Amino acid sequence: MYESNTTNGAVNFVVSAPASTIAGAAVPVTVSVVDASGAVIPDYNGLVRVFTNDPRGMSVSYSFTALDGGTHTFSAGVNLYTAGTRSILVSAPLAAPASQSVTVTPAAATHFALTAPSTTVAGAPMTFSVVALDAYNNMGATYTGTVHFSTSDNQGSLPADYTFLDTDAGIHAFTGSLATVNAAGQTITATDIFGAPSPARLRQSQSRRRRRSR
Repeated sequence: MYESNTTNGAVNFVVSAPASTIAGAAVPVTVSVVDASGAVIPDYNGLVRVFTNDPRGMSVSYSFTALDGGTHTFSAGVNLYTAGTRSILVSAPLAAPASQSVTVTPAAATHFALTAPSTTVAGAPMTFSVVALDAYNNMGATYTGTVHFSTSDNQGSLPADYTFLDTDAGIHAFTGSLATVNAAGQTITATDIFGAPSPARLRQSQSRRRRRSR
């Protein structure tokens, strides 16, 4: 897939990159320098900058030479880390930037996160979610392993082991309860039964159930 940027000036760019990539992978980028008619300028020797709108992205600058013949491939690629639609952009002095959209999908899960209300009533059912995250904290990471739960509350009630499905897309909600009030709170830990991804621990505060007034 190609996208070009045409301006009224003599120098424009055509940017080529894959339409999609996995977070953290190097994306090869090819930049061609063209004139207003779209013809490659073989003797271009200007400085160009390749960068992205990814918050965690990188940039690289390169001076074209006659050996490039107006087209240069950045073989080391540009790394994109944040899931979603990102842009790879190319700019040069006195030329408007050109861009190429790339869809970034999450990588394989490396760790869990647990989400739940900050407090719960002792003994009351509580819903919490396990979220599989990749190394860059993208949600929706690929994970089809089995998760096991444990808690610091000896009287707590936790769900049975659960094997994630493809349809879960790395996130699943569970129900459990914590019974023992502790000033420091109680913890719930989610662990893959084989130890990877890394476990997640959530500290939960409990309040005593209020008695109804008669």
